Amino acid sequence: MTTTISLAQLMGGVRRLAALAHSARDEDTVLRALRYELHYAMDVDEVRFENEPDRTWPSLPLIVDSRRRGALVFVTHPPRPLTDIQIDIAAALIEAAAAVLALLEARQAARVDSLTGALNHGAMLSRLEEEIDRARRYRTGLAALIIDLDDFKSINDRWGHATGDSVLRQVASLLRSEFRAHDQVARYGGDEFVVLLPHAIGPRAEIAARRALRRLRDIHVVTDEGRRPLSASLGLAEWAEPETPAELLAKADQALLQGKRAGKDQLRTATGEWPWDESGAPVATEPASAH
Repeated sequence: MTTTISLAQLMGGVRRLAALAHSARDEDTVLRALRYELHYAMDVDEVRFENEPDRTWPSLPLIVDSRRRGALVFVTHPPRPLTDIQIDIAAALIEAAAAVLALLEARQAARVDSLTGALNHGAMLSRLEEEIDRARRYRTGLAALIIDLDDFKSINDRWGHATGDSVLRQVASLLRSEFRAHDQVARYGGDEFVVLLPHAIGPRAEIAARRALRRLRDIHVVTDEGRRPLSASLGLAEWAEPETPAELLAKADQALLQGKRAGKDQLRTATGEWPWDESGAPVATEPASAH
């Protein structure tokens, strides 16, 4: 097994990998680029990334922030060991990719709520600004859904914060599975969540929100006293020019408060056209009394 790569070519590969710090959005992009650079630089038939490689072919570990993330496997037919120079070449490329992966992880951690794995408040606001810009530029729809868990404080007070945290994680997981891949689920704060719905307006947004309302009722608070059903109040609003992110969220929040005042466990929209009761059936809209 030999290699003919020059130092200049190796440094070119390192620079290309390092440049991904500015352009890569996810880990898979970096790993694909690393496998390409390794395949180009080394005389092997294939480069694989595996969590637990077998010992048929030689491999080198991928270490990111002192944590083993997997291994790069160098496939040849027949299997042959790596030479010292190949190990040095691979190590330089792997180190460059590991630095980019560490940076991506740090960025992701800064955007994600540590308890639920949903976007955090700041990341949600940034994403909402982007979605409003996109909706304005391409004249596509955008809706925001705010979800507030009913009587959540009583769960923490009666059964403790560990039980409350478990409920929040279940809600976040359900919302991520219930909505589309490009919808954005965020923890707004406390027991409130926000779902951003690009390209979803009118009945499409309302149907998705009503489905989420029904599915949230499937979550139960499990305690030593038994299982208690969970409910939530939802407020839905569509973006309209020239609203700011704060104004859109305020509309959704006002719709949510109407549902709270009307008995909770229901969806209300900012237009008032599609209120739904606890069974998912439409109900007449009445002006909410002020508190």
